Amino acid sequence: MGDQSFRERFQEEQDSEEDEEKGEHIDYGDPEVYQDFSDMFKAEEVKEEFFGASPPTIFVGRYGYPDVNVGVLSPVEVKQSSELDAPPEWYDNELNIRQVISRRSSLVNSRQKSSVHETGKFGDVAKEIAMAESPVDVEIGLDKAVDLDVSFSERYAPYGPSGNVEKVEIAENPSVPRAVEKAVSDDDWKAEGAMVHLYEKELDPHQVQRVLSAGLLGEEENRKMVPTRWSITASDDTIGKQLREEIKTNQELGEIRYFRNEHMGNVFHVLLIPGQWEYELVEIKGAGSVWAPGERSFVKSDHEGYGGRTTYVDETAGGYYAARLGPLEYLDQIGRQAKVLIIREVTDDYWAPLGVWVVRETVRGAFDSSMKSEISLDRANSESSTSDYGVVEDLKTALENVKRQVPVDWDRIRQKSKMIGGMQSSLSQFT
Repeated sequence: MGDQSFRERFQEEQDSEEDEEKGEHIDYGDPEVYQDFSDMFKAEEVKEEFFGASPPTIFVGRYGYPDVNVGVLSPVEVKQSSELDAPPEWYDNELNIRQVISRRSSLVNSRQKSSVHETGKFGDVAKEIAMAESPVDVEIGLDKAVDLDVSFSERYAPYGPSGNVEKVEIAENPSVPRAVEKAVSDDDWKAEGAMVHLYEKELDPHQVQRVLSAGLLGEEENRKMVPTRWSITASDDTIGKQLREEIKTNQELGEIRYFRNEHMGNVFHVLLIPGQWEYELVEIKGAGSVWAPGERSFVKSDHEGYGGRTTYVDETAGGYYAARLGPLEYLDQIGRQAKVLIIREVTDDYWAPLGVWVVRETVRGAFDSSMKSEISLDRANSESSTSDYGVVEDLKTALENVKRQVPVDWDRIRQKSKMIGGMQSSLSQFT
């Protein structure tokens, strides 16, 4: 794959997301930042016919909705493919950006145009694959060979080249988890309840999203395939809402807790503050960085109070719901509720978007450590994961600590953040 092809593909994805940025265009920086990935591939093109094992995963597009591209993702060779669609494992194994792209770029998106309501034979195959708990061997026939390429998005994990499918055959009977069978077979069950059931049966939100995207959940008359980017947000939001209602009956946290974690150039500062449930995500990109190459830094935020939101977020998109899940799981585990402030700094080390799973798993990872420590003021510069957890004496100390670490003028953050602005109004000595 040539460098120009990569740039064109990335620019196309960037342009497609402008409408979601409410007029604030995301500048992904100088294309020279991105490397030539040709050494990741074992061939220059994908042949018309190949046999591989889907991880299992599918991809449902959104353009032209309700007539969209439905694709089965599978590698061009038979190998252990479960690692090709496993965000929690990628995080646990500390894969770097290049390693994730290398794995995902081997997945061919064998697709066919289909209505989300009537998917036909190909759609039925996609649904079987989406239900599976382990890789599924598939035989693929495309209408022509396709050049190797990589598609990127801030919402979903990258994947390799796309081709129009003429034939797809499953070479084995997929193994389906019992919880998935129950949720799929009950067509009187609303989708939200089915998603929560799958999560409570220890399916990861990434797996829940896949089943939802395949149109396998909900009441029979409402079932339809859901574009992948929408299903990711829907699963994070639905699971988060359920946890939120559960923790709101808990006693309030009795101390300020600060968590910090970094992974692949994404630095997260998480503050749990005594009080009733409230949540805000602030995202910052420093001026002169890959993500904000001009002279002005990039600051966004979205917020919800005790009652939650009634509308979709304006600025932080799917990352808002993905980041919320970690603190909700933690509060549910310790039997408390609290105000939650998360500040995400996107550094130059995050040189290619890999999807909101990075947000979800990195914030979750911040709560993995059970050891209390002093607040660390050091900022890690590697792509690996580093986390700290500390009990903070007072709010002033907590905010000063974060202020020293972020590369953006604090006044801009204070003006943008409802929670920080409100908290600092009662801290007259804080500067």
